[in-house]
Amino acid sequence: MEMDEEFLEIHDLDWFAIDQIGRLCHFATAGRGYVPPEVTRSMEDWESANSLVEALPDVYDEIIVQEGLPRFDSKRHRNGYIAMHVEMARKGLHSHDVCDTGYVLVAKPRAADGVAASLSGVKEVIPRLTVHYATYGFRVMLP
Repeated sequence: MEMDEEFLEIHDLDWFAIDQIGRLCHFATAGRGYVPPEVTRSMEDWESANSLVEALPDVYDEIIVQEGLPRFDSKRHRNGYIAMHVEMARKGLHSHDVCDTGYVLVAKPRAADGVAASLSGVKEVIPRLTVHYATYGFRVMLP
């Protein structure tokens, strides 16, 4: 089954892609971010991708990308915001959050180049996409 617009609008959707150099990436939409047709075409593949990622062990040290963070009222608010992104980075993913111009890189693993290639079944359920990092920061533009 395909994801429709209503589903995308009411869910803070986490979706995954493999970038052009083989890194496993996570994107959080907050109910308003762009989700490529390679992801929306199959609810079953999206659920399988979630299961694959959820099963990954937390084995990597994370790096918080300071340039990707919005301003926060408190340390508690900041920690709450980055928690999910840190969790993804510890699993070996480059974790992005939606922003006004696309997505912004929030956290990444210190070293995890082989994560995408090591996942059994990854090519069947996680699409390969080109991720463009802008020169003015860590903003990601997708088609």
